[in-house]
Amino acid sequence: MLELSDRDVWLIIGAMTLGVTLGIAWLTRSWRWWWPKTLLRTLTPVICLTPAMVPAAPGHFAPAYLIVFFEAVLQRDGQPESAIGRLAAVSLAVVVVVTLAAIYRAAQARRTPHEPPEPTAEAGA
Repeated sequence: MLELSDRDVWLIIGAMTLGVTLGIAWLTRSWRWWWPKTLLRTLTPVICLTPAMVPAAPGHFAPAYLIVFFEAVLQRDGQPESAIGRLAAVSLAVVVVVTLAAIYRAAQARRTPHEPPEPTAEAGA
């Protein structure tokens, strides 16, 4: 049977996350709304790569979303609370940062006048 080290597993998860993130970036490329597009593009790698300790194997970490799935759905007496807490805290932080960035962008757009470019002398000749 194939034996993978923790490092190898995280490299595989990182490659998978990169693929999913690039796919989401490609699928959302035509979205006009900056906030949901950026939120989806940033939450994807954050959720995929947030580590949580495996309750059954102290000292080993796995992606928190997998811990939540296995502990909450597949185990009768699972303990998904710590993984859910990590995911909630990190996701909330990303939502706050992206929302603040959206507010900043909106304020900058209101301050900057959108005037059409002035015609040049060459265009009128």
